[in-house]
Amino acid sequence: MSRGQGEISARVEAPVTVKAYLLCAFAAFGGILFGYDSGYISGVLGMNYFKKEFGHPNSTDTENAFEGHMYHTWEKSLITSILSCGTFFGALFAGSLADWIGRRNTVVSGCGVFMLGVILQVASTSVGLLVGGRLVAGVGVGFVSAVIILYMSEIAPKAVRGAIVSGYQFAITIGLLLASCVDQATKDRMDSGSYRIPISIQFAWALILGGGLLMLPESPRYYVKDDKLEQAAHALSRIRGQPVDSEYIQSELAELVANFRHERENMQTGWLDCFKVTIPPTPTYLPNTNTLLLLRLWNFVLGYVTPYMVDSNEGNLGVKVFFVWGSTCTLCGLFAYFMVPETKGLSLEQVDRMLEETTPHTSSKWVPHDTFADDSARKEIAKVTGASADVYENVEPKSV
Repeated sequence: MSRGQGEISARVEAPVTVKAYLLCAFAAFGGILFGYDSGYISGVLGMNYFKKEFGHPNSTDTENAFEGHMYHTWEKSLITSILSCGTFFGALFAGSLADWIGRRNTVVSGCGVFMLGVILQVASTSVGLLVGGRLVAGVGVGFVSAVIILYMSEIAPKAVRGAIVSGYQFAITIGLLLASCVDQATKDRMDSGSYRIPISIQFAWALILGGGLLMLPESPRYYVKDDKLEQAAHALSRIRGQPVDSEYIQSELAELVANFRHERENMQTGWLDCFKVTIPPTPTYLPNTNTLLLLRLWNFVLGYVTPYMVDSNEGNLGVKVFFVWGSTCTLCGLFAYFMVPETKGLSLEQVDRMLEETTPHTSSKWVPHDTFADDSARKEIAKVTGASADVYENVEPKSV
């Protein structure tokens, strides 16, 4: 029998208020930054003034050239794909940086690096500087995309975690739409504004995301990792909209503390965990960042080879390239069905336990039975936050 919402004896958890929902959902705005940066470049590459400014005279590509000016296929591939190369290196260091300075501060730092890349792109008058700017911006995007989903997952209530995290992908599509609209509005300009306006607008997305996150609390799990339990309690209190000494905050924080200690004492992880059929005991954030790193690597590879596949002077597949993408999506769908575990209705701590005890294909039948929380963690949290131990009188310590 599949796991149902009614079958889960849920841990006592704070009610989800509109304010708490919006606070958690704001981080999804990072998807607009990524989507816009990924989408604007295709429109810019097709602009006549851009071809004249960055292309080469007397081009043999008479079909696509403007006044005899056009860039080479390898330049088009490099301009398009270099962003994903930057995201690869950004994601490579994002996990360690998030453990060092925090999830929120890592994303804010990524916004700063991204804005530096935007400056280089706006100032560019050659392919070299444009590529360099997109590479730097990609590093910032790598910071943001690798950590923002982690941040959202860690602060979102389990009842709405799926909706909040999937909002990041929705924001990516909004970013792609905005990029197309801006490109359409500037494509007929015969000055540098045709491509510099779409590039410079990216500043707005980075400022909104970075500035907004500075006003949001840090992830309580980051504070727990550093044994800063008082800060963790206050951060969780802000996120859930409940007093620090409330039953909801005490119960959830005790589970976070006990789960982290269990991970620290018993769990090891490595890159091979990304490819194993059964998932060993592993800190949740490590496979997340490693998997995203591999995703960005493949983004770079596909972004580089696609122009060669579709250009009339190269592979000349044209729209037939969608047979390749369709076949790939079919394989990915099969992989998701058999290899991706079901996490609906579970807290992150319950997900950790589920991954220890079952396989991805049978995960939907797994029913929570206990957590890592124990009396010692609960008493420590009560002592740190000044709550009375009586706050747990009506809470079953091992009930989830």
